[in-house]
Amino acid sequence: MNKIDNTLLIEAEKFVKNLLEDKLANEFYYHDFKHAMAVKGYVEIIAKECKLNDADLNLLQIAALFHDTGFINSVENHVEHSIEIVKNFLISHSIDKESIDSIAEIIMATKMPQNPSNKLSEILCDADLMYIAEDSCYEHMEAMYEEAITTHEEYSNRNLFDLETIRFFSNHSYFTDYGKRILQPKKLAAEGLIIERMKRREARKGKKGTVINTDKKVGFYSRGVETILRLTARNQINLNSIADHKSNILISVNAIIISIIITMLVKNAYDLSQNFYPVMILLFVCLSTIILAILSTRPNVKWSKFTKEEIKEKKVDLIFFGNFIHMEYDDYLESFKSMMESDEDLYSTMIKNQYSLGKILAKKFRLLKIAYNVFMIGLSITVISFLINLFYS
Repeated sequence: MNKIDNTLLIEAEKFVKNLLEDKLANEFYYHDFKHAMAVKGYVEIIAKECKLNDADLNLLQIAALFHDTGFINSVENHVEHSIEIVKNFLISHSIDKESIDSIAEIIMATKMPQNPSNKLSEILCDADLMYIAEDSCYEHMEAMYEEAITTHEEYSNRNLFDLETIRFFSNHSYFTDYGKRILQPKKLAAEGLIIERMKRREARKGKKGTVINTDKKVGFYSRGVETILRLTARNQINLNSIADHKSNILISVNAIIISIIITMLVKNAYDLSQNFYPVMILLFVCLSTIILAILSTRPNVKWSKFTKEEIKEKKVDLIFFGNFIHMEYDDYLESFKSMMESDEDLYSTMIKNQYSLGKILAKKFRLLKIAYNVFMIGLSITVISFLINLFYS
């Protein structure tokens, strides 16, 4: 049995080129030999970052060249046909069964939704969709649209194709570390550019470009809005963690001080009688600080009840668990689906939720500030009272 080497790679490249040029229908503007070579190049880039050995790289390059050859037979089952084609090619060149099975597994992982089972299949999956992270992404999407309108009748509606594109972008994630670190940010930037171009195209048709409409009421905002909401949520989480950490410091320090004072009072009550007032002041200050710190970290959940009319009027924040805890599941599901039908309602709910969390966070920091002030001023008064007591004694 033979192994895959550079000579076979050259033959495979020629084979795929001739196969697609001879048998691929003219309406495939995207899934052609140019795409196969592009994915092969992407594989080499990611494989280099992942530091693959030559044997694994050869497997990936073969898989990249053949992964869409099945389009010559079928659109729906092109992955299965691609595997059949590559198997026949490799068997004709006496390649070992282990390599053939590995390549088949790698190609199968590219079937939508992508489901890679190992590192090699993750690399091909990311390479197959690496075009999303390119500056030329929009040009690729235009080629895909020209292809889609001939292979999928429903995509004759450009708005539907655009909407499906945005949904695909939003749901897609890269698998490799390189994809997550390098490609994902580029993909987000390209996605924003595509949305803006879609808006401009709709505007040229005399429509308002902020929303792409289909039979259902669906729309989208710019990537900047989602970024702001995500950034605000992350900042609130970080600030909440900081507040809890500061509260824990106050509680721990003052609890230790109270423990020491009580121990000293029990063992040396008579000796401490001359410092009675300073000790009592310190004890009161520490206790007050602990109470305020606990109040700042104590959960403050309001279990709200509301009517169905209030839900229909979009006055209820369905994201916060305190609002839906008393609802039946079917009612909650129906209300949530109703909210999802409109981006306006969905974003309004998210904004309302962040506003409510911000109010809770503000109260927490206000109590925390009072606790630190009480501790600071009280400690100062205690020290002054000790000095006065020492001076007059």
